[in-house]
Amino acid sequence: MGRVNPNNDDTDAWFEWGDNQSNLYRTTSIHKVGGESSFVNYSTAISGLNSGSTYYYRAVARNTNGITYGNVESFVTDENEPPVDYTDKPDVVTLSA
Repeated sequence: MGRVNPNNDDTDAWFEWGDNQSNLYRTTSIHKVGGESSFVNYSTAISGLNSGSTYYYRAVARNTNGITYGNVESFVTDENEPPVDYTDKPDVVTLSA
């Protein structure tokens, strides 16, 4: 799950992810989180992951003031079956630049 404070400006948010901490080459769909002045949570389920693998991700947000990246976090898929939904993973906070 990601969390973003749009700071009163219409904001788009998404996740970048991949199997290499230095190369988050995949992106999720964009969430329109609005122009609130407080934090808004958003999440996306991903699929097609390999079992027993480590994946890295970060929250990203963009508005007219620029783009901000959250911290890179990781998770490991189950060795027997890849999980379907990762909404229980750590929160990533994206703040304004």
